[in-house]
Amino acid sequence: MANLLKSKSIKTVVIFGLAALVIGVLVYNYGSNRPIRLPKEIDLKELRLTDKPSFSFSIKNTSDANVEIARIYTSCGCTVVLEPTNSFILGPKNSIQVTMQFDPASMHKNGDDIYHEIYVLTSKPTNREYIVKMKGKIASSQETVEVFYNSACTDCVAYINEMKPMLAKYSTNPVLKDYINKPSYRKELNALNTKYQVPYNVQDSLTFFLKPNLIIEGHVPQATVETLLQNYHQLPKHSLIVLYQPNMHSNATDYQIYLAGYTTKKLAVSDDVLKYINSKEPRVIQNSLPDTLVVPVVVGAITNSLHPCAIAVLLLLLTFLYTIKKSKRTVILIGLSYIFGVFLVYFLIGLGLLRAISLSSEPFFVAKIATVLLLILGLINIKDYFFPKLPIHLKIPDFTKGAIQSFMEKASIPSAFIVGALVGMCAFPCTGGIYTVIISTLAATASSQFVLYLILYNIIFVLPLLVVVLIASNKELLEKVEEMHNKNSRKLHLITGVLMVLIAIGVYFWIRIYM
Repeated sequence: MANLLKSKSIKTVVIFGLAALVIGVLVYNYGSNRPIRLPKEIDLKELRLTDKPSFSFSIKNTSDANVEIARIYTSCGCTVVLEPTNSFILGPKNSIQVTMQFDPASMHKNGDDIYHEIYVLTSKPTNREYIVKMKGKIASSQETVEVFYNSACTDCVAYINEMKPMLAKYSTNPVLKDYINKPSYRKELNALNTKYQVPYNVQDSLTFFLKPNLIIEGHVPQATVETLLQNYHQLPKHSLIVLYQPNMHSNATDYQIYLAGYTTKKLAVSDDVLKYINSKEPRVIQNSLPDTLVVPVVVGAITNSLHPCAIAVLLLLLTFLYTIKKSKRTVILIGLSYIFGVFLVYFLIGLGLLRAISLSSEPFFVAKIATVLLLILGLINIKDYFFPKLPIHLKIPDFTKGAIQSFMEKASIPSAFIVGALVGMCAFPCTGGIYTVIISTLAATASSQFVLYLILYNIIFVLPLLVVVLIASNKELLEKVEEMHNKNSRKLHLITGVLMVLIAIGVYFWIRIYM
């Protein structure tokens, strides 16, 4: 009995083995009779009903003989062959790209699943039909676009109303956020600008966040916006595309475009915006301050902080406070108020300079002009050391000294702030050369962290003033510092002059490398 069972088991194993061998041979022969290779499936992912995406796939002849493709066709009228449209012969080991276009609106509605087939018919060496499956999904609801605006701006409201019909064509619904009547929207806008790293020089009071990487700032011509929406899925995957047009009308003849990692470019409405975008390879931009910009900012701020103008006034103020018997605590508080006045005015001047420079379509040209100006100011400082009697000096204008002294004699925290503000404004001719070069360079590089750079610069700029205020807690030490400052003011002019010349030369070559 045992032998019988053993014999049956052996027969079963042999039968299954032979069956597996036959199946393997059949599969091998079937595969060897498939002279072409092509994908089994194409995934179009999620589309809008208004999209008309083009896509392609490859057909490869894997055999050693010619293969004749008699026809390529589809299971529906919504998918058409763009190329090749006629029959053709594919040589041994050769490949060809087949380009198709899908128009979902011709037979689909929102929310539909996409299931279609593409057929490739061969006539030689065998008559065979190959199938490539298509799948995807039509978006079920409209996209929303956040629009930040000021309802008091009639031109902005008119532009939004002009845009609505065009946005509706692309199943896009604008969500209006008036940041004047609801301040929380202003915080939301600032947060989005920070998130997407939108450069300050292309930010506007009217903003459309059209796509995760496509932003419209200001009154950009509608035709240009629609061109981008029509071809959005075929664009290179730049992390950010910003169109900027600040003039209060939609019939502008030009606008600016910013691509992440590139300098802002001015384009005429007649220019091919798609050609420009497609000509630029996507770049990765850093979320932190790049070292290449931190170094000139820090060096420039340190050099500027050594200039004797602001330090001389602070020393005079603190010494005067001790003369009229003010307490150490009061002296320090008034000194800090003075420093805050200098810091705030310089910070606001920086923001104003950025805005002015941003109006230029060639910020690198402005940076070069500022570099030449810095070189001249540096040479004037050097001249003051070797030839102090020659005309033209970098100093606080004489006509402002009376006002500064008047506020200084009030010896209060508010008056010290005003003195600091006046010194910040009036000393700008002395110290503004480096500041202008740094700001114009930041504007040229379209830095999205401009405010961070500005804060960093001005903190370093007032550091020597903070040191002087700390020293002021010791009257004797303060007197020694004032005496030392008076003796070495000419040397400070020489040092800052040499550093200004070196920075001007360094920034000039840095601009050439960057461009």
